[in-house]
Amino acid sequence: MNRSLIIAFLSVGSLFFLSCAKDKTSLSPLECSHTYTYSSSDSFSIRPIIQLACSYQGCHERGSSIGNFTDYQSIKNYVDNGKFFKRVIDNKDMPPRYSTLGPKTLTTEEIAQLACWLEQGAPE
Repeated sequence: MNRSLIIAFLSVGSLFFLSCAKDKTSLSPLECSHTYTYSSSDSFSIRPIIQLACSYQGCHERGSSIGNFTDYQSIKNYVDNGKFFKRVIDNKDMPPRYSTLGPKTLTTEEIAQLACWLEQGAPE
């Protein structure tokens, strides 16, 4: 086989595999048709997502050295300093894949809801 053809084939193949890498900021433009709040009693509350995916035993529970996500003010500190967005929306590495008690991932819908909440200023 021709050496140039082999190099071209490997180059195209490499580009193909690199293009499949996880895009950490691939959220399409948000269409936040609802106002999401932390503690509302309707279906637009993000508190249930936080409780299920973040503030369970062994993770971001009250008294945790890695951060308390059991109340609004504690989680708001992480929102305000950008850590929440970076880990949950940008990196998508929370909840951790090694979790044994909580979920290992958030659904696309949950990520979108959290992103809308953040974009709206993370209202209580």
